[in-house]
Amino acid sequence: MDEYIEILRISRSIPGLSIAVVKDGSPLLVKDYGLANVELSVPATKNSIYELASVGKTFAAATMMLVKQNKSRNPPLPLLTCYEG
Repeated sequence: MDEYIEILRISRSIPGLSIAVVKDGSPLLVKDYGLANVELSVPATKNSIYELASVGKTFAAATMMLVKQNKSRNPPLPLLTCYEG
C-alpha cells in the first residue's frame, strides 16, 4: 500500500500527506508520506498541519445529507457518529 500511495502522491504533485484509518475509535493505520515543508525539507509527521482548502465543505454537506436521511433536525453529537464504519 505504501508504494501505491507514493505513486498517487507524486503523480498528483502532493508534497506531503498523513493518513489515519480509525475503526471503533482505535487507529488501524497512521502513516505519513513526503514533506510537510518543501522549502525546508521537513518530513511530514503526525503533527504536521495541512491546508484543507474547501474539504470541510464536503464533510459539512455529507453530514447534512445524513441528518436529512435520518429525518433529524439536529445533527448527532459528536458528528463522528455520522461516519460509522
